[in-house]
Parts: sequence; C-alpha cells; structure tokens
Amino acid sequence: MHFLDRYTADGCEQAAAVFQQALELDHKFVPAEIGVARAYDFMGQNAWIPPKIAFERAREAANRALAIDPGSAAAHIRLANVHMIYDWNWAAADSEVAAAFKLGARDPEAFVVAAAVASVHGDWQKAIGLDRQALAQDPLNAQAYMGLGWYSYARMGRYAEAETAIKRALQIDPGEGSGHFFLAIITLMQGRTMMLLRLRVKKPWTTVNLKRLQPFTTL
Repeated sequence: MHFLDRYTADGCEQAAAVFQQALELDHKFVPAEIGVARAYDFMGQNAWIPPKIAFERAREAANRALAIDPGSAAAHIRLANVHMIYDWNWAAADSEVAAAFKLGARDPEAFVVAAAVASVHGDWQKAIGLDRQALAQDPLNAQAYMGLGWYSYARMGRYAEAETAIKRALQIDPGEGSGHFFLAIITLMQGRTMMLLRLRVKKPWTTVNLKRLQPFTTL
C-alpha cells in the first residue's frame, strides 16, 4: 500500500507488481486483487499506461476478487469507478455503488467513488456530503478534496471553493498530476490568465496525459 499511496506512475507500477507477487503465493488473496485493481485504475485515470489496458486490467482484477468473495464491497467500488470513468456507463456505476453499500461499504474510498458517481448525475449536495464523510474518517484524503473541488464545486460554479479544495489536495499529494490540470482550468474559468501562466511555469503538466482528461474538463 505504501507504493500505491504515493499516487505516482512508478508507485502504482511497483504496487501492482507487489500485489501480483502476493497472488503468486496465494491466488485467492482478495485484498491483493483489490490492490491490483486499484493500481491499474489509478494508472488508467492518469493515462500512465494506455487507458484501455489499465482499466481492463482493473476490471479483470475486481471480477476475480468477486469470483473468490462475492461479498467484497471493495471490488464493487473498483468496478463502479471503471464503469464511471472508462465505460461511461452511469447505470452500471450506480448499480455497483449500491451493491457495495448494501454489503456495508463505509470507508473513505467507497465514499469518494460514490461521490464522483453522484456528481455525474448533477447531485452536487449528495456528492459533497459523501466526500465530507470520507474526510471525516480520513482528513488527509487527497482524493476526497479533489472530488469536492473538481467534481462538485467547479461544476456548481463555486470556483473559489473549488480552488481551495484542489490546492488542499495538492498540498497533501503534490504528485497528483490531474490536480494541477484541474487547478489550471479553474483559474482560467475565473479569468486569471496571468496566474495560469505562473502555474504553467511552476508545475509543467508532464505527469498526466492531458488528452485523457478532456472528457472531464467540461464545466
């Protein structure tokens, strides 16, 4: 988990390799399958490897976890993220979130993914509430702050709050490449073009494939 929590390309690749080693020792070790799914999910989100490869590997790992343990809420959460980000299948994402919560999912990861799915439907208040539940459990959860900033506040036109939330996420996890890109878009939406240029000089967006982010830049 140490490698995965670094949220970098190298960290995710190392995490996937370590989880795979664990599976070679015990091919029915569900937490390792969840770890593989999470690592490839992150790699797909940032296009550190081709998204088709990353998300399909994440899907396969989550499905293997469910084949071993049909009661794995974490596997449903990973599938929800794949359906939302890669498949654009909102109904399937909703179904997986519902299944996870029915199985008792109440951890920060579950709340963050459920919040993102809620935001897809424009249910901003629900999304904000779910991200805040994640932060109540884990005040240093960068993904929850990112969700608040980009998926909710930015889309509501609350750009100052969006900027604050994303800056907090980047303070916690400076390597989150998507966050720098989202912050630039929010800065541009506020008409602060000179600040945008300073951001570009300070932090070149080389840690993320920008083409992959295009579907998420519409405010």
